Amino acid sequence: MKKYSHKIVLGVIFLALLSCGKGNGNNFNQLDYNLSFEFSLVIPDHPLSTNTLQAKIVDGKELLFWGDVKRFDRILVYNMVDQKWEDPIQFELEGPNGIGKLNGFYVKDQDSIFTVDSFRWNIHLMDSGKKVATYSVRSGLDPLEIITPFTTENPISGVAEHNVVYFGFPELSPFEQDYYTKGRTGALINLKNGQIKTGGGYPAQYHGHQWPGVNTISDRQTVIKNHVAHSFSLSDTVFLYDPEYRLKKKILFNSSKKRTTQNFDGQSKEGLSGEKAYFEMLSKGFYSSLISDEKRGVLYRTISYSDQDPSSFSNYFDYKLTAKRDLIIYDLDKDKLLGEIAFKPGELDEIPMMFVGEKGLYLSKKRTDREEVEFYLLSW
Repeated sequence: MKKYSHKIVLGVIFLALLSCGKGNGNNFNQLDYNLSFEFSLVIPDHPLSTNTLQAKIVDGKELLFWGDVKRFDRILVYNMVDQKWEDPIQFELEGPNGIGKLNGFYVKDQDSIFTVDSFRWNIHLMDSGKKVATYSVRSGLDPLEIITPFTTENPISGVAEHNVVYFGFPELSPFEQDYYTKGRTGALINLKNGQIKTGGGYPAQYHGHQWPGVNTISDRQTVIKNHVAHSFSLSDTVFLYDPEYRLKKKILFNSSKKRTTQNFDGQSKEGLSGEKAYFEMLSKGFYSSLISDEKRGVLYRTISYSDQDPSSFSNYFDYKLTAKRDLIIYDLDKDKLLGEIAFKPGELDEIPMMFVGEKGLYLSKKRTDREEVEFYLLSW
């Protein structure tokens, strides 16, 4: 009897280990990491936060292009090698060379800069301050295919082969039941013929349900190795598309912090966008950034969450103060989730600015004693 009991116990342990190994598809390896100080910036008359930062090698110099997509008509240029500001790239807002509004940009090179005016549905190709071409993102599309470029995040994801890639919101009412079934989420402009093509769409788990209205503003997209990677705030999967926006691969790119978010079926418009929606998102965790490192073949994804009981808070403002943001790292070349990093409280901004340079991923921390922002290089 003891002999059989011993075998049964061993079998149970084996099955338990096998089950733990499977989890929801990945082993959640907590990575050791280091943050090394690289440089600090003081920017006169400019807010020290932005969602549009891009590093680029131009004429042998690594330049950081810095723009505030809500207020300014220029892109600031910082020489990361000489550690000094260079002349900004200035745009006109109106007139023949007017860009309308700078909701985002992508620097292909210094003579080819794409800017987006989300509210007029235009993307402009600029040579410094001179307009070379304007692409209407509504041109030639069925109303169900039109995408409004993101307004709260830089909507231009990059260039894949001969296509400029952007993402945003489908022009459908988010309160309709079929919003997540019919809506497209990404698009590209063919620079050879100017044609617009939309693609993508929300994951199957979204279909047929109503979801908190806030979830769509945390979707993200990036270009890596001539492919388009798209992240949805509630989905453990990142979708990889080819340069023609055809689905090539689904990547399980998940976090141990993510819990199942409840749908909002039957909720009123107020309920879909009310405080309850924010509580649900943060308490269950949501994916909030997607950044590509072309040189190393790596994707970075962040998850925002709180490990505090939401029922202990009477308003979302106080609950939001408990928010954390961890980093997940995926190696595309090895097709492997490398692990997660849980940053220590206070060592970075609550929502750090991030960009990839020649050395790797940089993250920000604003000084509290003066108008200055520091950037740290991540290694793990």
